[in-house]
Amino acid sequence: YGKPSPTPAGKVFVTSVTPVGKTELISMETSTHTFVAEGFYTHNSQLEPRLVAALSGDPKLLEIYGKADGDIYTGCASDMGLSRQVAKILTLGILYGMTGKRLYSQLQLVGCMTYDERACERLIRNWFRTYPLVKLLADNVVETAKANDGYAVTDMGRRRFLPALFLGDEWPCNMLREEAERQAFNHLIQGTGMEELK
Repeated sequence: YGKPSPTPAGKVFVTSVTPVGKTELISMETSTHTFVAEGFYTHNSQLEPRLVAALSGDPKLLEIYGKADGDIYTGCASDMGLSRQVAKILTLGILYGMTGKRLYSQLQLVGCMTYDERACERLIRNWFRTYPLVKLLADNVVETAKANDGYAVTDMGRRRFLPALFLGDEWPCNMLREEAERQAFNHLIQGTGMEELK
């Protein structure tokens, strides 16, 4: 078996075939990191939103995943009256701790000129209003990290120290604290996502 040279099969590249007992584990890559293993098909860009739905218990997100297609971005687009592309950038951006300014620049990169920075801030607020248990989860993650002496923790216990969580409300401390709060939530989601993939 060994490691074959990556060969295109459409847009999919097989990077290795490894015997595992009586079956084979096939590692594949695409431009969006789709993985196929033992008959299961999963798309990595849906992993973190699925974790957020599970960890928060938000009924609207869980309802989206309960549908036959279970596509979070199509569901968010429908819930919020957005295009799927904007919903995907917005949803992933929130999970990565994106600010309105950063969301604005990401939308500009894909040619979406509809939103200015203030509109992007509103989009973020509206996303959290649409999925309020995610906001509650994010707030709880921050409070738990503060109670744990500044350590944000993944689902499997991996810790990240964020001392800026304890900074005050005056500029520039407030900006550093808000960034640490986003990092705490992001650590739970991305860190747990990486643990699930391992």
